[in-house]
Amino acid sequence: MAAKRIQFLRQILTISFIMAVFYISVLKFHLQWTNHWIDIPSHLLGGADTTLIVWAYGFYVWKKSFFYAERLTTLAAALIVGFLWEVFEAHFHISSPLAVGYWRDTFSDLVCDVIGAFFAYYYFVKPRIDKIRES
Repeated sequence: MAAKRIQFLRQILTISFIMAVFYISVLKFHLQWTNHWIDIPSHLLGGADTTLIVWAYGFYVWKKSFFYAERLTTLAAALIVGFLWEVFEAHFHISSPLAVGYWRDTFSDLVCDVIGAFFAYYYFVKPRIDKIRES
C-alpha cells in the first residue's frame, strides 16, 4: 500500500513539476502574448493538477468516505480553481472583462480546466478508486 501511495504522489509531483516548468517558461518568454493557443495546454494541465491534488488529499485524509460524488467533486474542484484563476487574472490586470473576447476566452479556459480534470480523474484516480472498492 505504501508503494502505491508513493507512486501516486510521484505522479502528482511529476504533473505539478511539468505545470510549473511550462508556466514559468510561458512567463519568461512572454509566450502568452505571441501564441494565443498556449492557454489551452496551460488550462488542461492546471485542471489535471487540481484534480490530482484534491484526490490525493481525499485519499489520504478521508479514506473511503471521500468516494461519494466522485465526478461532482472533480467537476467542482476544476471549476472553483479555474474561476479563482480567472478572478486572479482580472484582479492583477492580466486580462480585463472589458476586453474583446474576454468572456469567450474565460469560458474556453474553464472548459479546458474541466477536460484536464476529467482526464486526470479517469486516467489516474478512478483506477485507484476501483481497486480500493474491490478490496
